[in-house]
Amino acid sequence: MLGLVSLSYASFMLGFVHGFDADHMVEMTDFVSQDPHPVRAMKFGLKFGLGHTSTVMVLGLLAIALKFAVPDAFAASFELASGVLLIVLGAWSIHRRFFRKVQPNPHQHGIGHRHPHNHSQLDHTVFKYGPVITGIITGMAGTAGVMLFGPVAAAKSIVVAAGFILLYGVGVITAMSIYGLVISRMFGLANHHGKITKLVSAVTGLISIIIGLVWISRAAGGLFIMVKNLV
Repeated sequence: MLGLVSLSYASFMLGFVHGFDADHMVEMTDFVSQDPHPVRAMKFGLKFGLGHTSTVMVLGLLAIALKFAVPDAFAASFELASGVLLIVLGAWSIHRRFFRKVQPNPHQHGIGHRHPHNHSQLDHTVFKYGPVITGIITGMAGTAGVMLFGPVAAAKSIVVAAGFILLYGVGVITAMSIYGLVISRMFGLANHHGKITKLVSAVTGLISIIIGLVWISRAAGGLFIMVKNLV
């Protein structure tokens, strides 16, 4: 019983720590920097975590049930896709802050509070589905690693493995929600100073693009070596 509790705790903590991976934080920052409302920021984290967890759960249990290891080429391919996504999010973040013209028609929030809005239909789509899609892609890239974690590898049944993966996912969701809330507060303070907000958005977008390029380079190099070994 003590061993099960320890493994359960380890599963949660592994997910919690994993939630603060560099690519996760940059992707979340891309979203939150554009809409730093605390509740919506936490929703971004929740959506990201759900997309990530559901993917790891489905692929992980499938691998356990069919008794096969997740191919390295699979993980590398989705790491490549994750890199592309980081670049797209970074470019979107920079474009939205620096090159998008504010719509002239006022947008009202509550009584007596009106301001020009800067939300296009694309923005609404990105805010609604982007975190989930991002979580799914990063989940696919990280499934192979999750299968090697002690708790999942030590599970004596598929049900127990599912429980460990679920706790791992709860850890990811908790970490991303906390991170989203914290940086939303930071961006909320920065929003009082337009130049600071633009500078932070630019830096965030640039970091996202750089990490995306690193991810693509690393994944492409791995895929090249795999193909070369097959020839």
